[in-house]
Amino acid sequence: MCADGNDVDRGGVAEYLANKSPADRTIYSNTGGGGALQTFNYLNASTGIANLSATLGVASGEESTLIDWARGVDVHDEDNDGNTSEMRTDVFGDPLHSKPLVINYGGSVNNQDLRIVVGTNAGFLHMLDDNGATITESWSFIPTSVYPNLDILRDNVTNASKVYGMDGSPVAYVKDTDGTISAADGDKVWLFTGMRRGGNQYFAFDVTSPDSPSLKWTITGGSNQFPTLAQSWSQPVVGFIKSSRIATSTPVLILGAGYVSDADSAGSTTSGRGIYIVNADTGERVWSFTPDANLGNNTEVNILDAVPAKVAALDSDFDGFIDRIYAGDLGGNVWRMDLFGSDESKWTAYKLASVSGEAQADKRKFFNEPTVVRTFFNVKKRVSITGNESSTVVVSKEVPYEGIVIGSGDRAHPNSSTTNDRLYVIQDRNIITDSYTTTPNWSNIREDDLFDMTGDPIQQAIANNDLDSILIDGLANKKGWYIDLARKGEKSLSAARVIGGVAYFTSYTPPDGGVLANSCTIKAGTGRLYAMDLSYGTQIYDWGNEMVVGNRIPDTPVTYAGENEDGKSLLSFIGVGQGENNTGVIEAKGSTGEPGESCEDSNSCDIDFGLKTYKLHTKVEEK
Repeated sequence: MCADGNDVDRGGVAEYLANKSPADRTIYSNTGGGGALQTFNYLNASTGIANLSATLGVASGEESTLIDWARGVDVHDEDNDGNTSEMRTDVFGDPLHSKPLVINYGGSVNNQDLRIVVGTNAGFLHMLDDNGATITESWSFIPTSVYPNLDILRDNVTNASKVYGMDGSPVAYVKDTDGTISAADGDKVWLFTGMRRGGNQYFAFDVTSPDSPSLKWTITGGSNQFPTLAQSWSQPVVGFIKSSRIATSTPVLILGAGYVSDADSAGSTTSGRGIYIVNADTGERVWSFTPDANLGNNTEVNILDAVPAKVAALDSDFDGFIDRIYAGDLGGNVWRMDLFGSDESKWTAYKLASVSGEAQADKRKFFNEPTVVRTFFNVKKRVSITGNESSTVVVSKEVPYEGIVIGSGDRAHPNSSTTNDRLYVIQDRNIITDSYTTTPNWSNIREDDLFDMTGDPIQQAIANNDLDSILIDGLANKKGWYIDLARKGEKSLSAARVIGGVAYFTSYTPPDGGVLANSCTIKAGTGRLYAMDLSYGTQIYDWGNEMVVGNRIPDTPVTYAGENEDGKSLLSFIGVGQGENNTGVIEAKGSTGEPGESCEDSNSCDIDFGLKTYKLHTKVEEK
């Protein structure tokens, strides 16, 4: 018998909303002057939108009924009980790609004010109040841009195309002085979210007072300031930069230009191409990196493919300000942007790596955020010494680099099987943020520049007592490594994680003709977890490089800051089920920094659950 998790009407927010009175809900839309929030109802919608019936796609006179239906009213008596003023049972839509965000407003240890923000493809962004055993809806928001979806959702035609709404994952900027959010203390909570497949907009809200939100601004793709912005897939990165165009105390958002359906045709459209830096307070573009030579406040970059994923931001000199950005695109390229100083004319960008080929099997795409780790690599080389007798010795030196950890895979088509995808660790040895007037030598890295670690050749070399041949003749001359995902259609669909010098990836392999058998059993694809030494690509765990973690698309591994009964640190996973060999939590190991060696447990070496920084790299200008 199936658990109630198979019944979306039972449990959680769906059941709560189904038992709520429609009149008690607080729902907003941006129908006020200048896009201000107003109560979502027919009067405000008809006043704020010219020709409302055409926008909704219904006949004149039907607008009020459709808006009441969207608010949750059972206007069509869907349950056949004769009551058309009660709540419908299916109000809460599917949060397909929107990951819930939790904001802690403070309170006591036993009574914290926790709010959960999530979007759904019914077209609404919800803020929910977590009361412990129960949950209540603080408010919801529906943008006018998804009004055309409402009649389609109501008709619910079988085999119709999927309808997307507020499909993005929200993020927040929180300024808190004492552990409890209060506007009177100068605290701030700003909420930002895109629409992913639902549209080409980003929205910002002031939710410092969580029950009284206000809309700060809206960004729309194709506008003068954001001409290449496409579907708003890229979850914004919130941080601070040094710029002549914005105060250092004002946060910014950094985001990719998004996804376009024709992104397979490189260069056929400008949509989705580029990186934007946005004033988080006003929504104005501070700077951008796009192919547009005539766009002001912009660094011209020959990006030919869309950038749908969250970017990686780095503070390379540890002064509290982001000064470097890494981004992947759908052409299999990794881009580097240097924000050198506060003079934007010195901000530069270049292609760090390109791993896609012309053949269909080699057309790799990066839909995932790059993970960046600052570390070093022990490089061994043979050196000839000439003296009384000529001899050759092996010397070792530490080479610092930024590890760019990323896997390829077509997130938009998870069941495709035409591409041979791979997992990558790319070494960026230009460790100083600078203004590059010419492209540096360590750039445009190709697959031939990377070592093929498929099958763990280091372990084989150790077994054959021939490790130096790989370290000296192989890795020392390479700029990173890759591993083939050898199964048909296997691909990386989530960001990687690096913990204690170990690179963790997840992958998904689609089923061979899998179909829905019944409501409880699905012949689904297979999720796997990979764990390899960051610098050497060799296995860390006794189960090898990979293990099955469930019959679904697994998410990015996340850390669980706890210990088991033996005092060993734990690593857990979101979005994976119980597989053949995994219960969702494993004991974390770390790398010793030597090929083929790992920490046996958390007591034998440091397990770092964050960004591992070994060295501070500085640059001295000679006068």
